[in-house]
Amino acid sequence: MGDDGRSSDLQVGSRVFVHGLASEAGSPLNFRCGEVVKAQEDGRLGVRVTGVEGAPKLIKRLLICLRLQRDCPHRSSLLRGPELLGLSREDRLRLYNKLNQMEKELRYEEARLHSTLPDHAREVVKGKNLLLWAKLLEETSFPDKGVFELMKGVDLVGKPDKSPLFETKEVPAKSSEALLLESAKWRRERLKSRDPHKGDAEATQQLWECTLKDRDNGFLCGPFYDEESVKEHLGVDEFVCSRRFVIEQGTPEKLKLRPIDNYKEGGVNEAYHSLEKLALFDTDWMLAMATYIARVSDSASCIEIVLSTGETLRGELHPFWRERKPVWQGRTLDLEKAYRQVPLSTGSLRLGVVMVTNPESGRPVFFVAQSLPFGASSSVFSFNRLSRSILHLSWTLVGMISGCFYDDFPLLEIDTSAKLTTESFEHLLRRIGWKYSCDPDKYKGFEDTFDLLGIRLTAKDIADGVVTLQNKASRLDKMKDAFIRFGLSGQWNLREVQSLQGQVNFALGFASGRALKMLQRALGSFIREPEVRTAADLRALCEFGIKLLDNCKPRVFGCRGPERPVLIFTDAAYEKGVASYGVVLVDPFTSSRLVGGGKIAPALVDFWKLDSPDQVIGQAEAFAVVLARRALSRFITGRRVLYFVDNEGAREVLIKGSSKSRTLLLLGSIFFEMENKDQSLTWLERVPSASNIADAPSRGEIDETAARINGTVVAFDDTSADESSQRQSDRGPEVMQMFRALILWSLAAAGTCEEALVAYTFAGRGSSDAIQAVLSRVLGLSPTEVVKAFDLKIVANCSRVPPSARTELCFELSDAEDGRIRIAATSGPELAYGASWYLRTRCNMSFSWNRTGGNQVSVPKSWPGVGGKIIKYRKVPMSYFNNVVTFSYSYTWYSFKDWEAWLDWAVLSGVNLVIAYTGQEEIYRKTFNAFGVNNSEFASWSNGAAWLAWSRGQSMHGIGSSCGDGCMPLPFSWMTGQWELQKEILRRSRSLGLVSVLPSFQGNIPPIFRQLYPQANISKTGAAWLDDLDPLFGKIQQRYMEIMIKDWGTDHWYETDGYFNQNQGPWARSHTEGRPWQHSEDVPVDPDAYAHAQAAYQSMSKVDPEAVWLYQGWIWRDWGEDKLPFMKGFVSAVPPKHFVMLDMFDEADPEWNKFNNFGYFGTPFIWSVLHNFGGNTGMWGSIPTLNSEFSDAFQHTASVAGTGAAPEGIDQNPFYYSFLTDLPWQTGPIDLQQWAVTWTQQRYGRSSVDAEEAFRLLLGSVYGNETNSRAIRSRGGFLAEKNADGLTALAMGGGEATPHESWYKLSDVAQAWGKLNTAAKAGVPETMRYDLVNLGREVLGKVSNRFFAQMVNATTPSEVSAAGRNLLAVLADADRLLCSDHGFLASARIRSAKSWAEGNATLERYLELAARSLTTVWTPQEPNSSSITTLCDYANRQWAGQVGGFYTLRHKCYIRQIER
Repeated sequence: MGDDGRSSDLQVGSRVFVHGLASEAGSPLNFRCGEVVKAQEDGRLGVRVTGVEGAPKLIKRLLICLRLQRDCPHRSSLLRGPELLGLSREDRLRLYNKLNQMEKELRYEEARLHSTLPDHAREVVKGKNLLLWAKLLEETSFPDKGVFELMKGVDLVGKPDKSPLFETKEVPAKSSEALLLESAKWRRERLKSRDPHKGDAEATQQLWECTLKDRDNGFLCGPFYDEESVKEHLGVDEFVCSRRFVIEQGTPEKLKLRPIDNYKEGGVNEAYHSLEKLALFDTDWMLAMATYIARVSDSASCIEIVLSTGETLRGELHPFWRERKPVWQGRTLDLEKAYRQVPLSTGSLRLGVVMVTNPESGRPVFFVAQSLPFGASSSVFSFNRLSRSILHLSWTLVGMISGCFYDDFPLLEIDTSAKLTTESFEHLLRRIGWKYSCDPDKYKGFEDTFDLLGIRLTAKDIADGVVTLQNKASRLDKMKDAFIRFGLSGQWNLREVQSLQGQVNFALGFASGRALKMLQRALGSFIREPEVRTAADLRALCEFGIKLLDNCKPRVFGCRGPERPVLIFTDAAYEKGVASYGVVLVDPFTSSRLVGGGKIAPALVDFWKLDSPDQVIGQAEAFAVVLARRALSRFITGRRVLYFVDNEGAREVLIKGSSKSRTLLLLGSIFFEMENKDQSLTWLERVPSASNIADAPSRGEIDETAARINGTVVAFDDTSADESSQRQSDRGPEVMQMFRALILWSLAAAGTCEEALVAYTFAGRGSSDAIQAVLSRVLGLSPTEVVKAFDLKIVANCSRVPPSARTELCFELSDAEDGRIRIAATSGPELAYGASWYLRTRCNMSFSWNRTGGNQVSVPKSWPGVGGKIIKYRKVPMSYFNNVVTFSYSYTWYSFKDWEAWLDWAVLSGVNLVIAYTGQEEIYRKTFNAFGVNNSEFASWSNGAAWLAWSRGQSMHGIGSSCGDGCMPLPFSWMTGQWELQKEILRRSRSLGLVSVLPSFQGNIPPIFRQLYPQANISKTGAAWLDDLDPLFGKIQQRYMEIMIKDWGTDHWYETDGYFNQNQGPWARSHTEGRPWQHSEDVPVDPDAYAHAQAAYQSMSKVDPEAVWLYQGWIWRDWGEDKLPFMKGFVSAVPPKHFVMLDMFDEADPEWNKFNNFGYFGTPFIWSVLHNFGGNTGMWGSIPTLNSEFSDAFQHTASVAGTGAAPEGIDQNPFYYSFLTDLPWQTGPIDLQQWAVTWTQQRYGRSSVDAEEAFRLLLGSVYGNETNSRAIRSRGGFLAEKNADGLTALAMGGGEATPHESWYKLSDVAQAWGKLNTAAKAGVPETMRYDLVNLGREVLGKVSNRFFAQMVNATTPSEVSAAGRNLLAVLADADRLLCSDHGFLASARIRSAKSWAEGNATLERYLELAARSLTTVWTPQEPNSSSITTLCDYANRQWAGQVGGFYTLRHKCYIRQIER
């Protein structure tokens, strides 16, 4: 309409679409149907919008700048501009007078009404003019007539009247007042034991003080110190009670405590019958108002309203606003303790009793609620009806542009009328008696940028068409500070997390963005399940939260751009293991129509399968949306975007961030985080599959779809030469590149989603100083020299996560600006391994056990640069090492110096989890003493020093204590010395970041317990095994662990096998009949197995609630399907993530893939090799098996939690173990030939063609495919892997070292020996010397087989003599060869054993006897005994002195016996 006064097309009764009003969901994209009406007061026109109560006045205010000429009395048009905005001074004076007059007229009736109210209600509504409030609502036609009755008292339970303010959504009550009263007594007793702040004295005191303050303000009545006093006060025979808790709000400087009454726990909320679906006029509502104003007040164009008929109404902006743009401002007014201003009904007082712990007495006391409590469902619905009545009055009486969110009222106004509006609204509230906050932190006047329900809205630019939303800087800082504090301390409490989640909730919304949605849900998991949240969970939460908060950006809404939204249709298909996607974009503004599709990367699909093995269509559908949003960002930035999706699972996660699938949650998180970049307003709508235009391109029909919509084909894959790519638009290559980048980006992000398999965190352990000391020792440098060369740091994470990783454990190498080598890693073992990786790959160094050549180190004059940034991740979180028997076969005589070298090797090899079994006899002695076993009985029961592994956890006792001269019970000096050594080992291990697995009580006890505790369930014969269901087991375990943790501390990992080596107690039997099961879920749980495993774990967790149980799975070998119920019961009994299976023999006989890949029924397991039996010194082990089998397990089951080695003895096969310890860092199978070449160069510190050829030969023979352990197993059982040849064999038969057919060509090994000898001409480092001796030993051992066979198969004494002389000559050669390297000296081991005697000659004889016996006859022979033990030669060693001594003498004895 123009200034000439001609009428507009805007007529009373016209139907219009009003764009920009928020729906109940808060979407400013919704179009609401409205009708043009004439305002009652002055005849001006407005729009009544269906479903938006109070809209005529509101929309009139929004159209104030539209000149609508009408014949009406005063100011019937807006020709005069700003003086008609809001209330004029005359209007304000008129409102003042009216309110004052009405208050005066109703004064006596108001007093009479208050006098009729119950005492508690009268106290709560003191100062309120209820009749004035009701009269104003009646005059302004407020539709909810029942709100007046609410102010007389609200019922906490039952079915209220239906309010016309909200849509209907009926949720029937699950209980009733009668049922609540019937169960009230037992509920109270239960609540007494459920103090939410138990153990938190500060919170208990804070809650008590808050409660007393509420009492003083009249909100509560009390305290009552017993139940009878409450009943007497209320005049009832029963009452319902609920617990109170307190949460913290605000900042640490201005802390606000808010008590919450848990009426859900008390059962009260279950008895409330709700009828409405609340629609709150919140942030989204106010943003819709602001953006609408921005659009209609555009000074550069006329104002337009589109009618439902398609017609457009136009008007001109008032000339005043062309010269001076209006400056919009805002504020939020907050009611003070709003709930507390509303009374409870008299009948609900007995239901509103709250229980609080008195901090002085520690006993619960009671208070009776008199006003609406926080925490009651009734409070929420009732108060929102009341606050809506105040909002209604603000619209109709004050003419405000306002919203309402519970007790907060956000307001928008032009600066020239802001003061009048404030005074008018506050005067209205004062007259009707509603108190509002005058706290300086809350009470703010109108400002250009104001606080809006926890965020900041910038209103001053509305006239320029821009609205900006941002989170309050102080709120973001507070949240970030909380995450940093949690992360640094490793601790959190429930109140802080609840407060933090509340702050995140305020920062969320449709308009303000959903980037924090996943953070909100993560915090919720801490609140719902605090008992299962681990330190790893906390660290991940903090890192995630800090990252999101750092990325939070203001949301800028340009309100005058294209109004029509971009339409994006997406779809996906998944058929025959192949996933594909389709995308169609339609942009009315640019007239762009793009069509694309392609296959989803198989690696990403495989990742999804880890979460959803059977079906990934939901992930594919969500991925298509994420992909479209990222790749098409240039079309959607700052725009409204409608996504059409036909998969509900995908829509659910992309709208609400809700899904049971971790990979879907990851996609949702990525989608939400994109809001910070593209600033688009998104809406996801359901489209039927048959109507989804993206369905066809998702199935490859891309060209056909483009032709159908007259669009452009865009190739979204890497096939740039494809015919379709030739028809790309100018944007095609860019879009295609974005799509490819997103696929790679998504693959990288995928690795961060994997949920921890075990409730434990390895990250952050150890110190950089300890790793610095490792480098100082192995490199022979001073600490200062190490610092000058290396910048070592332990960090929270690395910068990238590869798709193949199930962990965030990593190291990162780079060149520092100061010339040093920078190594950053997530824990000590990763830091050490990163240093080792650098030293090996850049400096040709190598690291191995001291007795297998040790470390090959040559410090360069200047350290080679890294050459860029190198990041490597563990594929699985655990790298495990050790076997319970390694502590007898290899570590028995170790000093701390030996352990120091071993621990250095371990961390340099990336090991982070080790069994720590040293010294436990002293713990057992102290424990058993407490149960009546004296020291002598314990020492006689325990094995001798060399055989302790078998009295700790198997069925052998007293070995070495009574075998004639030299034998004795286990010396106490040995026990205490080993106990002290364990302290040093653990102290060093923890400084390095190695997690030590301590021994737990397993149930094997001295037989004297049968007499001491005759009622206990102890096996009657043989070894004494105590049933863990017997109460005595738990008592012993508790005492044992308390002593052990006090003495040694704990890393919370414990190893116990119970019935190791199939030695089961009579109770360990499967009671479920076996049959072939097709699916793991069909296998029943054996109740007996479940009960025993549960009892064993509970006995640990009672002392250490964080206990993780590591179980050596040797017992499961050779089990059939009939034992599956036992296995399932056993592994299912322990809480998830607290039980880890060590699958010990995966190189030959894996258990995880048996029985249709049941994989221990989802229990996390360590893929481990056993490799060595008894510490034998032979060469074997299939490296090709390692290269392929672990990758196979990783791909086929998500339960692989680590790699490991459980050799019975070490100091052998460094070639094999070097590959094994690198295994968790490899992304898949590698080129073994190239690896062998690289290893050789590092092993000897130089390139050597002959040495490289030698190990190529070994890789194809000793360590090659022919040595596959499954083949060896088929040739004679697993003991055939043991080193058994003529050097150590027992000619008379028996024992464990019978020679067998070789699995490789001896000529290959002999040729390799020759090649290595040739290489040695250029110099012989210690590593090469060991390898030369070891290869020669292997060759001579196999040569000896020929003469040994001739000797034992000879038919005449002369033949025996001839063959025997040849055999003895080979033994002599072998012994001389073995003398040339310290790693093969028996004397070195004997000296180590005798050193523990500290000069005591008797003890020296005992320890030497033990050391010699174990590696020969295994156990000491009884005097005059001619028999051999069953395990004779099991631990045979081809050592100098032992070959030339014991084995030579034994062969000579045989030869002399035959000759005679």
